[in-house]
Amino acid sequence: MPYIWVAHAHNPANRKAVTVWNSALVSYAWSADSSRLVFQRRDGNGHYALGVFSVDQKGEPTWYQGGANAALRRYMLADDGSLFALEVDGAGALVRNFSSGEGGGQDVLTIPGADQALMTPDGALVAYHRAGQWYVGHRGDYRKVADMQDAHVVSADNQAVYAVKAAGG
Repeated sequence: MPYIWVAHAHNPANRKAVTVWNSALVSYAWSADSSRLVFQRRDGNGHYALGVFSVDQKGEPTWYQGGANAALRRYMLADDGSLFALEVDGAGALVRNFSSGEGGGQDVLTIPGADQALMTPDGALVAYHRAGQWYVGHRGDYRKVADMQDAHVVSADNQAVYAVKAAGG
């Protein structure tokens, strides 16, 4: 049973449990300002849900239902409070935005056939891999990245893909 504890840095002994709930939690992440947590859970069929919890309030998180059997790769809370999820499965890459009142989310961008993808902390897809080639860019304007064979991609922005590649020979 997962617990969320809140403690002040100056007096960590003065802490309190602010919520507890039964759930099959898989992972969690903090918002940039540490005021909220987002959790991922999976049901018995592999469907995911993301729960957003404000640490200054008692109560249950708000849950948003993700794609059916989707391979959730990353999720984040943007500075404006938007919740974004990056799904990559056999059909391609999909960025989904969850906002208040939209339990199932809204598809923001789909890249058919992509088998890997990266997004920024504000939820923008900036790089994807399809048919052995990496592409970088933003808002639907993507271009091939030269010589990414055998490279391990670490991160990306809308200008470049950052990767580690072993020296040959």
